[in-house]
Amino acid sequence: MPEPKWALHVYGGHFLNLGRVARQLGGVRHQGRNGYLHVPSGLAFAAHQAAHGQVTLVLGGLNSSDGDGQLHSLLAEAQQLGAGLLNVVGGVPRLYRWADRLTLLLHHELSQKGR
Repeated sequence: MPEPKWALHVYGGHFLNLGRVARQLGGVRHQGRNGYLHVPSGLAFAAHQAAHGQVTLVLGGLNSSDGDGQLHSLLAEAQQLGAGLLNVVGGVPRLYRWADRLTLLLHHELSQKGR
């Protein structure tokens, strides 16, 4: 994932608090200041809202979890590697299905705020 300070410097805005979306997704733990990790799938994610309002869902890949040697981080990296390998041979990794569900939940959450 991009370094948060870099993203804020380039695009302005702020990172969104995804606590409610994380609870709906289930199995999520907060990673650092702005990121989240879906422990069952290894999906690392954050959402950034630029100063002009556009929201970008940032999905992490290999080595995007905490990296501090915690068991959750090691398991996430193994799952991310497995997803990458499955994708190479034409499969649809479970991690991608969780990313799809996350996208739908975030879209729903943002549409509710607009009402």
